[in-house]
Amino acid sequence: MPNDFFVVNFVFPWMHDKIMIDVKVGVEKPEKPYCSVQALAMVDTGADKSCITRELAEKLGILPSGTTTMGTATSIETVHYYSGIDLILVDVRDEEKVYRNLEVAECFRDHYGYDFIIGLNILQTGDMIISNANGITLFSFRTPSRKSLTGFSPFTGEIRDIDVPLLEHGKSCP
Repeated sequence: MPNDFFVVNFVFPWMHDKIMIDVKVGVEKPEKPYCSVQALAMVDTGADKSCITRELAEKLGILPSGTTTMGTATSIETVHYYSGIDLILVDVRDEEKVYRNLEVAECFRDHYGYDFIIGLNILQTGDMIISNANGITLFSFRTPSRKSLTGFSPFTGEIRDIDVPLLEHGKSCP
């Protein structure tokens, strides 16, 4: 019986300063066969939206759909965006989770060996764990999210469901 969830795990040396994972990025073009290419993606919890490099867009044979503004901590830039992009995650069983028809901005900073940035528009659809042991880092992503929040118990250190009250910003003290 197939699972009602999708889990993907990536393992890499501990000394990495970025979480980089192998993905496929694809696009459907009118009157042409579906085109997808292997790509290296950086997981970026600080990015609201996912981004694609100009080089990867060119490999896919797609043109920008328009322009949009994108900001970082230090600047706001006008960049191209692309429509109809598919992000494909592949698990160890060769099963795929496809995020279809995404609108992604063009990366406007120098990219350090990655082709795609996975931003919060993807990450918010699931749960992720980053674990380090014996010089190895494991990035694990599950979608859809579990029905409860998962975290470490402050009493036992074990992973368990956590009941966390929502913070109310701007509320006065009683």
